[in-house]
Amino acid sequence: MKTTKFLFRILFALYISILLFLSLYSFKETQVNLSFKILGLDADKVIHFIMYLPFPFSAWFAFGGIMKNSFGRYSKLVLFVSGLAVASLTELLQNTTSYRYSDFYDLLANYFAIFLGTILVLIIDRYANNVWPGRL
Repeated sequence: MKTTKFLFRILFALYISILLFLSLYSFKETQVNLSFKILGLDADKVIHFIMYLPFPFSAWFAFGGIMKNSFGRYSKLVLFVSGLAVASLTELLQNTTSYRYSDFYDLLANYFAIFLGTILVLIIDRYANNVWPGRL
């Protein structure tokens, strides 16, 4: 069990590192073009959603036990608020660079992904406790 938690924490750190890289790197000199639409939505917003959707899962698998012990029934709320904080921080950090800027709609896409991911964690955690108690 300790090995699994350690692995999830390493994966969470890797995920946060990749998230920061993708949020702060300048893609201007690359072939990356996100000016098209996916299902009628700006590709940039879809990418933001995809980038932040794993946050609640990876944070919960890495630190869910600690959150449950520390915050009890409010642990999922703490998970949600921490996701919003990370999303807000990355958008604010973009303003500190000369090549990136913060966008309100990017932030909304981030928030929606965190919200949906947290709802899914709620459902999965409830189901996993009934089927596989004490494993996650």
